[in-house]
Amino acid sequence: MFHLSEEVRVTAGESQGSVLDPHLFLAYVNDIWRDLGSTIKLFKDDCIIYRKIMNNSYIDMLQIDQDSLGEWTGENAVKRNPGKSKSVSSYSETN
Repeated sequence: MFHLSEEVRVTAGESQGSVLDPHLFLAYVNDIWRDLGSTIKLFKDDCIIYRKIMNNSYIDMLQIDQDSLGEWTGENAVKRNPGKSKSVSSYSETN
């Protein structure tokens, strides 16, 4: 015997708890990469953005892309988890 829950209208995001969830999420965020100069990788509900930093202007370009992602999440009603957000950098000049 099983029980069906009430129907609920989903106005943003995607469902949770099914085998299709990772695929539905990736379909939902399929355009997240547009207009980004940095590399972006998606896996399940995680996203990583990175760029090889050759000089200070590359840092600015990465920041612009991070800002664009912030705008995208607002426009698409996607919540970010600041506790999971990290910035890691490694920059060294070689002679």
